[in-house]
Amino acid sequence: MLKLKHLPTYCVLIAVVLVIVYLANFSHASLSDNTSDWGAWGSYVNVGISLISISLIYITYKEQQKSNKIARFEEHYHVALKTAGELFERKKEIIKDSYNRIENHFRNPFDPLTDYTQRNTKNVLGYYYSSAVFDVQQECDEVFRYFYTTLNSIKSSPIIDADEKDRCYTEMSCLFSEEARILLLFWGYNKGIDLSDYYNEGMFRTSIINNEALLNIIKFVCTGERRKNEKINIEDIDLGDNINENFSETYNRLLNNKNKQQ
Repeated sequence: MLKLKHLPTYCVLIAVVLVIVYLANFSHASLSDNTSDWGAWGSYVNVGISLISISLIYITYKEQQKSNKIARFEEHYHVALKTAGELFERKKEIIKDSYNRIENHFRNPFDPLTDYTQRNTKNVLGYYYSSAVFDVQQECDEVFRYFYTTLNSIKSSPIIDADEKDRCYTEMSCLFSEEARILLLFWGYNKGIDLSDYYNEGMFRTSIINNEALLNIIKFVCTGERRKNEKINIEDIDLGDNINENFSETYNRLLNNKNKQQ
């Protein structure tokens, strides 16, 4: 499709073709002083001008179509963002409490990530979500469905460019708390929706949360990058019931023990 930035090249190409055709047929002729010959030359040149005019009309039409699509996207995006934001404001205390329940499982910053697989770790994170929101699941699910729908509309839109998508992601990161964005990741794993790609968009990177163990796990499941110089600090691992158990304990209880039984 002809684009506005290609128009100068297109115009030059038309001019070159017209000149070549003219020279091929009339280069041997002398300059005419006949009015009708100059009229014929004007008609010939007008062919090129007409082609350029048609191209300009076509480009204008396509640019207007694109502008209309962008306007519709912006309208739908801001409606979805507003709805998700209003839901979050009403449920943010519930979401914060649910996040705190999950964060309690990540106390040992030296969990040996070499012992884990991404797939199994995602399953554990999904399990943590369901166990954390068991009494408020409907409220949390409603918020995260709108949150996810808005994110997905940005990612899948063929209308807006990469810079505009980055702006939308930044806007969402500012609107929703870090706890909510991390809980969204866990919600996705619980629902079979992998949101790992949004890590590179900054959705799950934090500046306030300083739980190193949790952040290491999130980085691992999203990128596959493992902590360097890993070691286990046994004193940091507390044993207890399922509600208070550390991530490594949950992982072993749900997955390693199950594999041994099989």
